[in-house]
Order: sequence, then C-alpha cells, then structure tokens
Amino acid sequence: MNTDSEIVKKFHQKATNVSAIVTEVDSMAQAIAYTVDLCAQKEACQLLMSGCEEALSDKGQ
Repeated sequence: MNTDSEIVKKFHQKATNVSAIVTEVDSMAQAIAYTVDLCAQKEACQLLMSGCEEALSDKGQ
C-alpha cells in the first residue's frame, strides 16, 4: 500500500506534468489563506454568451 508521502509525491509530479502550480502548506488554515489570496488577486472572468452581438430581448420603453 502507498504511504501518504508516496501519494503526495505522485500527485505533485502529475500536477507538475500538466503545468499546475503546486504549493505546499503546513495547515488547513494556511491552505485557506492561500486560496483566499489567490481569489482576491484574480480578475473576474468575463462571461460571453453566444450571440452577444444580438439583443437578447426587446428594449424596454
């Protein structure tokens, strides 16, 4: 059976192979803080609906 260390190594290697950024943390609190920081720094995604150039409904009066 794989040890936790072997599983972590394998996960790290596979993630790196697909260009994922892997950051190790010491606690769940640190993981949450890291995640919140990433989300705060990220720009909001622009949702582009198919047919955006066309009006979705009649203009209000």
